[in-house]
Amino acid sequence: MPLLRAWKESVRFTATRLMRFITGTLLLLLVLVTLFFANTLLWIVTTVVVMLAGWEWAKLAPKKKHSKKPKKELSKEKSWLESIQSKGAALLLIAALFFAMLAYRFFGIDSLILLPLFMLGSLLLLPENQQHELVGMAYLAAFGIGFLAIHDRLGISALGWLVVVVVAFDTAAFAAGKAIRGPLLCPEISPDKRWAGLIAGLIAASLCGAIWLQIFNSGFSQGFSLAKSFGLSLLVALAAQAGDLAESRMKRLIGVKDSGEILPGHGGILDRIDGFLGATPMAFLLLSLEDKLQLP
Repeated sequence: MPLLRAWKESVRFTATRLMRFITGTLLLLLVLVTLFFANTLLWIVTTVVVMLAGWEWAKLAPKKKHSKKPKKELSKEKSWLESIQSKGAALLLIAALFFAMLAYRFFGIDSLILLPLFMLGSLLLLPENQQHELVGMAYLAAFGIGFLAIHDRLGISALGWLVVVVVAFDTAAFAAGKAIRGPLLCPEISPDKRWAGLIAGLIAASLCGAIWLQIFNSGFSQGFSLAKSFGLSLLVALAAQAGDLAESRMKRLIGVKDSGEILPGHGGILDRIDGFLGATPMAFLLLSLEDKLQLP
């Protein structure tokens, strides 16, 4: 029996890894085709990703506090109306994200001015359960608009740099965390992330990003020194880790492992773009300042 159990575990582990590899390969092909062949396709794919992430974000909303009423009374109060209200909030979030992405098509980067207004309204005017949706709207829209703006204003080389840094960080952090293990990074937030993974991810992302900027820098007003390329990549990698931890904290509060099941072997959309949620605004800010101020 122990031998049979071990064999089943081995088969299950191999099947999960294979599915993860296949899904990751298909996602990479989709990204490459999207980046290199059409601006409109890039907008469509980014908008769909943002809207799907919005649906998952709504599902990760903090639960309402339990009432002290008897369970029988509580069961009577849970009706189809609550379900409709929950789905309605998710649909409103998705619609808001769509219009935010549509605003970018017409007004460009100026559409970002709307996001602080949403954040202010969320913090000052609305109850906690609705604040979650509006914060998600600002958070995800900033990612989507920033992702497109990097491509449109700074070129494919800049967007490629962002992708390389985040992917290198995620890959190295995952591999080193599994192989080296060691002390946990934030056990109260994530039971899997370790200091070894963070250090390895930062080193790999900084090196890969620096090499990328040394080779592909035609989209910028001037070239980057090796030290500056390393520093910019390091800051973006740190932002990617912050985005990853923020999503992990949300899932920990709700008590779920993955944000969804749309990507076999990988979980949900938020699980795959969590690093980009932090890294994209940081990359756009750094590259815009660098390109505009032409820092030495």
